[in-house]
Amino acid sequence: MTSINRAALIKKLKLPAVQLTGLFGFFVILLFILEAITRPIIAEKKNQAATALMQEIVPATWRKVEFTTLDNGFTRAQAKQHQGHVDQPIYFAQTLTQQGYSGRIDLLIGFQLQANSIKIQGVRVIPPHHETPGLGDKIDTSHSQWIYSLSPHLITTQTKPWALKQNGGTFDAFTGATITPRAVIQQVYQFAQTTLQSAWFRQQSSQRDNNLTFADK
Repeated sequence: MTSINRAALIKKLKLPAVQLTGLFGFFVILLFILEAITRPIIAEKKNQAATALMQEIVPATWRKVEFTTLDNGFTRAQAKQHQGHVDQPIYFAQTLTQQGYSGRIDLLIGFQLQANSIKIQGVRVIPPHHETPGLGDKIDTSHSQWIYSLSPHLITTQTKPWALKQNGGTFDAFTGATITPRAVIQQVYQFAQTTLQSAWFRQQSSQRDNNLTFADK
């Protein structure tokens, strides 16, 4: 091949390469635009799902429940009317684990503050999740009642890490699936421990103690 033919061939090949590069860049930009458009839509749908799940966790005896978003991102639920004794507020937090069998699992945790402890009032999976149908999807209340076993439980800083029965703990696994339930219980436990050691918990505990002291006088 002469130098002239070689140069002509290289010139012909350069044009498709430039076109492919431009096309690739166009699709990358398009994906970024689509992601930016859909991100707030997905976030809003998750918030709507979380709000519906909060209603499942609050006691059936509560009436006219008032939900307040706090500065730390938690949501406080308080009954304005109730039947029976006055209950402490229930706080809700959204958290997540990346350790599910199929990756990310978003959780809603409802809890009450006790003396030096947290009482787990309810846990729910915020859809969507991608756990295996018939196996890991049993974390969802539409497929199993397993997640109800995570409440009520008191957790203190001295509470041993939550574990499945096969690992010496108290929680059941799923037949043929251990990764998903293990990820959920570990995340709930870790969330509780982090909250117990937070400045927010110490502040709430101090306010609670002051209120009790004032009530006793």
